[in-house]
Amino acid sequence: MRRLPVGFQLTLGVAHYCPWLLYWWMAQKWFPNSRNPKDTMTKRDLELAEMHTKHSYIMETALRQGEHVRTQLTRDIIVGYGNWEFDPTELSNPFSDSNKGSVHIWCGLEDRQISRYVLLYIQTNFKLPWVKFHEVPDGGHYIIHETLRSHYQSRLY
Repeated sequence: MRRLPVGFQLTLGVAHYCPWLLYWWMAQKWFPNSRNPKDTMTKRDLELAEMHTKHSYIMETALRQGEHVRTQLTRDIIVGYGNWEFDPTELSNPFSDSNKGSVHIWCGLEDRQISRYVLLYIQTNFKLPWVKFHEVPDGGHYIIHETLRSHYQSRLY
C-alpha cells in the first residue's frame, strides 16, 4: 500500500474506513485523491481509453449517464477496498467436487489501479491452490481491452 501514490492511499483509506464519504472525497479538491487519470493510468491505458471513447455512441452514452458513471466508479472502489464482512482467504475451494476448475487472476505489471503487491500478498500468504495468478509484463489496467482488440484483429485478417 505504501508504494501507491499518496492520493491513491488516501482514497483507499476513505473507501475502507469511511465508505459513506467516498463520493464526496472523489468530488472535493482540497486534498489529493486518485481522480486524475494520468496518475492512475499508464500511457497505453490512456490510449486504449481514448480509442474506445472515439466512437460517438460510447461518448453519447457516457454523457447521458452523467453522474451515474462517478457513482459506479465510487461503488467499484468500495467493493474492492471497503471493509468486507468476511475474510476472502477463508473461502473454500468452489471446485472441490471435481477439482478441475480454478480462478485465474491476470495482473498487468504496469497497472496503477490494482496494486500487483496486493495480489502477490494474497497469492504468497494465503496459499489458495485453486487461484492461479498470471502476470502480464507490459500490461496496464486495461489489458482486457488490449487482448480483445488483438483477438478480433487476428480474426479479421
